[in-house]
Amino acid sequence: MALYKTLGDMRTLVRDGVDEDTASNWSDAKLNRAINKAAQRVWMECRALKDDFFLTSRTSLDGTATILGTSYATSDFAISVGVKTRTLPPDVAEVKLIECITSGYEHVVFEPSDLNDPWFVGNRMLTTNVSPSVFRWDIVDQRTLVLDVGSDTALDLRLWYVKILAEMSGDSSDLELPHPLYQAVEEYAISTAMMQDGNPNAAAHEARARQIIANFFGSHARQLGAQETAVGAFEGW
Repeated sequence: MALYKTLGDMRTLVRDGVDEDTASNWSDAKLNRAINKAAQRVWMECRALKDDFFLTSRTSLDGTATILGTSYATSDFAISVGVKTRTLPPDVAEVKLIECITSGYEHVVFEPSDLNDPWFVGNRMLTTNVSPSVFRWDIVDQRTLVLDVGSDTALDLRLWYVKILAEMSGDSSDLELPHPLYQAVEEYAISTAMMQDGNPNAAAHEARARQIIANFFGSHARQLGAQETAVGAFEGW
């Protein structure tokens, strides 16, 4: 079984839901847009329920990658001597953790801060580069990492971040969501189509999508709870 549903798979499911096996009122392009919008909505709702969902990592040694259709050199977020701004990957939604992976500098701390923080403001006034120890950082313009001081040493980093969900384009492109959640995307897309047709059943599909997401996170929470209980039962042995 494939790990993900493809755009072609999803369109077939949505066509079944709107009872239009052959394109008539709903062209493939229209359904593709409805499916992508539905996927983004599921992504946002998952993020609201669990803010580190879709967590991924990259290192500044990973080379050049194509991300959201853009060529990006991961070295762009490595620390260069004296440089206080770096460019983050195109699919960054939220940075959770920055780690130094340069040998001998693993102790260096990257502390999230705010541009208006007094320490941040004061450190920005320094005109000399400093030996790596603690760096404060903030993000502006979505993808610009701003440091409070310049480093006197080049450093490679590991970036842990919540990634933006890529839109699907070709029929073979994957819906990169945990497997059961494709059902929520299906229901939201059907709801969108039905609302535009004035179909009163749209609300039922909307509610079904929400229930699928709730059930998914409910079972996930129960699983974590069971793991914690099991660990607790063996404590002290």
